[in-house]
Amino acid sequence: MHISRTIIMAVLWLLYLPMVGVCWGIAWLDRKLKINVGFPRDVEQLSQQQDWCITELKKSGTLPAGATVTGYTVTPLNQSLIFRSNAGIIKINYTHENENRILECFAKFAPNVGTVWNRTVFNIQLNHLKEILFNEHFIKADRKFPAPEVYVAKLSFFTGNLCLITEFMSQCMEHKDAYYQSFTEAQLHSVLEGLADLHARYWNDTSKRMQMVMSIHISTVYFFES
Repeated sequence: MHISRTIIMAVLWLLYLPMVGVCWGIAWLDRKLKINVGFPRDVEQLSQQQDWCITELKKSGTLPAGATVTGYTVTPLNQSLIFRSNAGIIKINYTHENENRILECFAKFAPNVGTVWNRTVFNIQLNHLKEILFNEHFIKADRKFPAPEVYVAKLSFFTGNLCLITEFMSQCMEHKDAYYQSFTEAQLHSVLEGLADLHARYWNDTSKRMQMVMSIHISTVYFFES
């Protein structure tokens, strides 16, 4: 078993190495050149692109077409861990039909911290594509599923960038990965119930959209495990 696994790993490295090299090169160029992908690539750019954000939110019907924006701020969340997504909270003050209103949204982007290798792994796993496909074809379609409503979903397959703007859940809590001792029992139960609900909803689903779900082959597990 050990010998056969070693042989599999050797073959996998030979097959994956060219693809890894290409992905690493793209990630390196994207970080150096900040390739224009047609939408904000991180919280910093989002804070500077108010017109783009307002236009997209009006296009999705999140903001009324006749709304007049009087204030726009984007507050970044703490991105202290390597694989954590770049994210922030959008707060928009606006007037509509002679009323002052506030819209808060959650914005999420591909990670931009750590080494180029960390971003390469993110891209190889197609995390950007999975994120957008799930929100576009599952969350939007399954309104009863307990997940934030999707307002804007943009993707650059080539560079691995994404821009996801969703409903801001005021009762949500921010936790750093691996700091499990701070979770209460009630919070853990809530997470487990959400996971069970998600998997039960799509269990044995053979519909066409399920073909968009990209399962992880055992060879990929071996590769990243090495």
